[in-house]
Order: sequence, then structure tokens, then C-alpha cells
Amino acid sequence: MRSLLTTIFLLFVINSYSQSSFGIKAGASIPVGEFASDDGRDPAAGLAETGLNVEINYQLNVEEKVSILFMYNYQSNPVNMDVVEDVFSSLITAGVPFSVGAKNWKQSRLMVGISLNLPVQETALAVTPRFMLGLNVASNPELVLSYSENGVSTEIRTFDKPTESLVLLAGLGLKYKVSESVSLITHLDYTTSTIEFEDVVTERMDNNFLTFNSRDSFEVRIKTLAASLGISIRI
Repeated sequence: MRSLLTTIFLLFVINSYSQSSFGIKAGASIPVGEFASDDGRDPAAGLAETGLNVEINYQLNVEEKVSILFMYNYQSNPVNMDVVEDVFSSLITAGVPFSVGAKNWKQSRLMVGISLNLPVQETALAVTPRFMLGLNVASNPELVLSYSENGVSTEIRTFDKPTESLVLLAGLGLKYKVSESVSLITHLDYTTSTIEFEDVVTERMDNNFLTFNSRDSFEVRIKTLAASLGISIRI
């Protein structure tokens, strides 16, 4: 708590001597690379689909065209359930009905970096590239498979495991100045993060009795393109 109050105080003091702005944006998180792969036989495939991207940022101007940027970013990507169902159908006795569910991939990031403001001459537009580094807390999808066979009701569940890693961001944006205090902003950001999930628990329940338990580790390279639109308010 003391460190949080100290940070807030320092930002307040710095803000007293510098121009700053608060921004919020929302858009789409588009998986790329292995994270987007739909190869159900590849353990590195993320099976991720396009999802939600939300950003809240605080920008502190230190030079006319240079700012320090603090950002909270949240991304949620659903899993390709068609591929998941195909994989499980090959593991279950033919003709046995089953159901399968999966939560989304989720990422919460705290980042800091540099943002540039490059005005387009004689217009209200500016190009705004940015480069950031931060902490990413990611959760793997929780999977649940349920079926009944020969009088036995079975549920197999793989639990999510929030895990921390570094995340890198490189983005390019446009800012349109509506007034002295309000601007419209849009960005296309590329982010990459390699996450080692450890001791992810899988349990099997037969007629509500635990019959199997395992802990597994795996690595996922999470790469996304985030396209977002929002507003920036000078404070």
C-alpha cells in the first residue's frame, strides 16, 4: 500500500510540472502464430480466436514529441471449440455422446514505455508509435469434458493456472485532435509473451469420485495484434 501511495504521489508531483492525458480504448485482440494455430495435434497450438482488447493508459509528456506511457491492458481470446470437440471425439468410444466446454485465454498486463507524437503538418492528425515492456499475467483455458458410458458418469477437468511473464509491445497509431483537451485515438499493437505454465492440474471424476490426477507443464508463445479505438483526455 505504501508503494502504491508513493507512486500516486510521484505521478501527481510530476503532473504538476508536465502536460498529461488519460486514455481509454477498446477493440479486437487477433491471435497470430502458434497462438492462432488450429492444429489440435500440436501441443504448442493455442487454438485461440479473435477476442476482446481493452486498454487504459496514462501519458506523461516529457518533451514536445516524447511521452512516458503507463498502461493497463486486458485481452480475452476464446478457444476454437470445433477443434477441441474433434480432438475429444477421437478419444471417446464412437457413438457415446459428450459435452465439452472451455474458458477463454485471458491476459492482464501492466506496461510502461515511450510514446511519440509526430504531427502531420497543417492538420489535426498525428502519428503515434509506441514501444513498451511490462508484466503479463495469463490464464490458460479451463477445459471440462463430460460423458456417460456403461453407467459411469465421467468428468475430466483441466484447471486454469494464472502465470506471470514479461510482455513486449510495439504499436503504431493515429491521433486526431478534436479540441484542446480531447482527441480520438486508434492503435494497432503487436504484443509477444512466452509463458511457461507449470503444474497445471487435470482431474478425472467417475460418479463423483476422484480416479485420476496429474500435473503437467507446457509453454505457450502468445502473440496478438490488437486493433483498438478510443478517446484521450488532457488533464
